[in-house]
Amino acid sequence: MQYSTQHIKSQIKFSCEPPREGGGILLHYEHEPVSVEGWATHDIRKIINLHEDEWLLAIESWHRDLSEYAEKLTQWWWLIPGSRLILWESSIPFSLKPILFALAVIDLCNQQGKGVVWIVGAPDELVGYLNEWLDNDKIVHIDTKVKEKKTNQQNKNTFKVTRFYLRMLKWLVFFFMRVPFRRRKHIAASSVIVNSTILDCDLIDTVGDHFFGHMLDEINDLPKEQVAWLYNDLAIDKIKAKSKLTGIGRRANFISDYFHWSDLWFALRESIKIKRVMQKLFTNSPQLCIGEIKSSKFSSYFISNLVIDNIPIFDLIFYSQIRRIIAESGARVLIYPYEEKTIERAMIMAAQEHHIKTIGFAHAAYSKGHLYIRWDKKGEPPRPDYIAVTGEIARKRFEDAGVPSQKIIVTGSPRYHTNVSDIGSMNLKQRKKILFIVGLGFEMRIFSAMISKNPNILTKYDLHIRRSYHSWFEEQNKAEKRMQRAGVEYSCENGELVTQIDESDIVLYEATSAGLEAVLRGKLAIRLNLSETISTNHFLDMSTEQHIKYCQNLEEFVLQLDDIFSLTVEQYAAAAQQQRELAERLFSPIDKIAIGNLLSH
Repeated sequence: MQYSTQHIKSQIKFSCEPPREGGGILLHYEHEPVSVEGWATHDIRKIINLHEDEWLLAIESWHRDLSEYAEKLTQWWWLIPGSRLILWESSIPFSLKPILFALAVIDLCNQQGKGVVWIVGAPDELVGYLNEWLDNDKIVHIDTKVKEKKTNQQNKNTFKVTRFYLRMLKWLVFFFMRVPFRRRKHIAASSVIVNSTILDCDLIDTVGDHFFGHMLDEINDLPKEQVAWLYNDLAIDKIKAKSKLTGIGRRANFISDYFHWSDLWFALRESIKIKRVMQKLFTNSPQLCIGEIKSSKFSSYFISNLVIDNIPIFDLIFYSQIRRIIAESGARVLIYPYEEKTIERAMIMAAQEHHIKTIGFAHAAYSKGHLYIRWDKKGEPPRPDYIAVTGEIARKRFEDAGVPSQKIIVTGSPRYHTNVSDIGSMNLKQRKKILFIVGLGFEMRIFSAMISKNPNILTKYDLHIRRSYHSWFEEQNKAEKRMQRAGVEYSCENGELVTQIDESDIVLYEATSAGLEAVLRGKLAIRLNLSETISTNHFLDMSTEQHIKYCQNLEEFVLQLDDIFSLTVEQYAAAAQQQRELAERLFSPIDKIAIGNLLSH
């Protein structure tokens, strides 16, 4: 972005509601489908998509500068949420959407010249960026609600800090209640430690676990008694999980069983030190620069939300535990699901002290929103020795992200299904069943906004929704209530994913890898534009429209549905097979030889 904000002639107006008169450009921060006579609506995501590579690269460069400085302040920087750069918010309410939206507004204003840009539902952070960049006469608050919004947001921020510490206290109490007040366990001798998580105990028999499935259970020259499965267990029924894991032949261990009170004292001591030194980031953090646009507020927002109020007490406890577990087990290999989370860095730091091999299993499909996969010498976190990937497209993704090719091993994916009968089968008699698989919480919010405007648009079909079951509960609950008020007929489903897929005729998704798993199960899939900002295409720069249709709005989606269901059985099967061949390049069959070699010396 080479132009200056000083030449902008547009006036930007903020309001909680759409305008009732006048004219100009109308934007909705939550991408609500609004229409007002005299106002041209604009999907700001189209502008973001044009500049996303440039903007994300600049933000990434800023973050590496921040990390380089923060790492000098404390060795525990990599255990703080702010050390992990990701596009959307997860457990902490902070995302890159406001800064990207603000940049797109500046671009739009430069394109249109004079005129009014009306923004509905702008958060305080977005208002802050535009106030930082533009003269006061360019910013107008339409109603008192918007002015109050800032004060309310400040109150929210205060409450958010308080809520965090209360939540931390709650989890500490919960943790200690689950820790047995007896002599801690000692882990048995093991060659390999696999760290994983159980999300649903009822699925262990068939699925194994969420990340690895059964791909590590039958590896030649690796006896099961040499593999220690180490589960993060604060939110599961340990007795039930233990029984089921034993039933599938796994030697299961739970991290809370290896807690020692010295782990807590260590974490508290180091947390106090971290809290003290992190304050220096406010006065010494780098300034975000994107072309001629500069922002100091971005650093302030980022540090406040992702650093200062998020001291890594649980990660420090985990680090202390893992360090002791590795020493007791004598393990030579540690493998875990690769997502660059702080708990993973704690494991790597502990493993590096004992000089054992670390392997991160990149189990999912990645888009540009997963900024953390890029490797660089500057501001570099602790990294695994090897990255195990699911297929050739995944290999290229990591190679393009700067990972040395010799560190990338294609092991295949448990999402690949070999025993698929009736590829492309479709119910010809009954009402067609659509399964919408939610990946990120905002997908369901945007979908509910689209469909609630015309609740009868899918009356010919049975709509079933599989919610994201590990986070974004509040956002998804609100989306459901909205659809219920609008009279949308649907049902929400839980249970085993493959069963739900097999019972469906077509699958709808945006970002989740489960959408591609449906393709591998022989079902036709449609991607619907439910992104907040950037595209979530899993296939790099490949053109996949001829195989997996990407519908920009609900109308396109309905037309695509009608086209699909007008196909003959033979045509449906042929289209499903084409989609499957594409998905196989991302999620390939499990390679037991490659896995065995990777887990060996």
